[in-house]
Amino acid sequence: MNSDINVGIGEYSIVSNGENKLLKATGLGSCVGVFIYDKERKIGGLAHILLPRSPNHKDKKSLKYADVALNDLINDLI
Repeated sequence: MNSDINVGIGEYSIVSNGENKLLKATGLGSCVGVFIYDKERKIGGLAHILLPRSPNHKDKKSLKYADVALNDLINDLI
């Protein structure tokens, strides 16, 4: 069954080829959507990012920051 996964602000999601799901980030506005796909493993992820970096790295758990979200997304993909 095909279903969409809406990735909200400050979230990311990962799907593999066999899951038959579509990742989407609607209403990006001033946000950035970053999609990473590994062709060999057939797994990909989408991060919905609001800001470039966390202030002084105090907020290491907030996925709305690019430095935190992309680091976590890449680590979860590998």
